[in-house]
Amino acid sequence: MSSKAIDFFDIHQFADEFVNELISLAVEKYQRDETGFFIYRCPKYACVESENSCDASSESKEDKGKTHVKNSAKSISWVTIGNFTYSKAVININEYVSTWVLPPGAIFEMKENNLIKDVEGLGRTFYADVIVSKQAYPSATATVAFQIHLSAILPTSYPVMVTYTFEDFRTVFYAIGDKCFYCNFQRHFISHALELKQKIFQEPFKWSNEFKENEKDDKEKNKDNTIVTKEVSKKVKKIRDC
Repeated sequence: MSSKAIDFFDIHQFADEFVNELISLAVEKYQRDETGFFIYRCPKYACVESENSCDASSESKEDKGKTHVKNSAKSISWVTIGNFTYSKAVININEYVSTWVLPPGAIFEMKENNLIKDVEGLGRTFYADVIVSKQAYPSATATVAFQIHLSAILPTSYPVMVTYTFEDFRTVFYAIGDKCFYCNFQRHFISHALELKQKIFQEPFKWSNEFKENEKDDKEKNKDNTIVTKEVSKKVKKIRDC
């Protein structure tokens, strides 16, 4: 066998091993990212619409609101991986939440989070919170935790992936991409959290008022018992004097 044939064989074997190694590495990373936080198709803003997530008994006004939410959310220009800054991502999240239909009387505010999580070989995750409250019960709040996933694998022209979870629920929702939902479902999770917090805050006041009422009744009873005791003592004294 000529030296040229041997060299060609060596190059072919090297290329074959190199390609197999790349494929194995890609498969390993893909399997590690089952959630699709760091490896995903470039969103075309034609996300999944789930009619099952909406109220079957929704009225025409709500349908109009649903259409408004779809169009508004799709019009958001999400920050790309190449142009990523934390502040830009927070602005995007603020724009996104502004498209939600919140419970009546509810308002929200953004809260930045300094936590950063490095995911080896895949990218980094940043965090931000949305705090929802009602003016009638400002102490009762519902938190929506947002996660901003900055991929180290995808092209820089891709938008960052943004996901979120509601308080007391583990289900992960996607703000963009093939797995996102454009429907007015968020208010149900938020209403659940707000109503629960309101009950928690109302119960101590209710218990405190009941305690005060019972304490007042006990004082009245003790006062009455004291009067009766004094009357009995007077009568006993009169009997003894006789």
